[in-house]
Amino acid sequence: MTEVSGGLTSDGYAAYRWSATLPSRRHGSPASGPSPAELARTQHEADAAHLFELLTRSSCGHEEALAELYDLTSSRIYGLVLSVVRSTDLAATVTQDVYVDVWRQSARYRPGNGSVLRWVLAMAHSKAVERVRLASSSVVGEPVLE
Repeated sequence: MTEVSGGLTSDGYAAYRWSATLPSRRHGSPASGPSPAELARTQHEADAAHLFELLTRSSCGHEEALAELYDLTSSRIYGLVLSVVRSTDLAATVTQDVYVDVWRQSARYRPGNGSVLRWVLAMAHSKAVERVRLASSSVVGEPVLE
């Protein structure tokens, strides 16, 4: 219910006061629904579960699952790799190598050690740092070990 009351100020301008009775926004009340934070957490959990399912399927040899995992995560992986290697060509190569490793090592993933995305990000960071070290050691004149 909304009520409006009005009058004039001492300067002669109209002044209005709105009064509204709004439903309570208490935590978890059915009238208010879930909070934005609760919705975000629920969506994040659903996304993480979906990535886990895709990784599990890819560990069984389902190429479509790996392709979808790539579609959902590759922009984050590429961005991380690019921030480390500072070369778009090298970042693309390293990102591709990361997903080859994901395909080969997907059966080794353990949910208790973190989310699928964190696992892939950790692999990507490690591989990117390795490439930078490899490139810097070849520039300095040290032998390159492969």
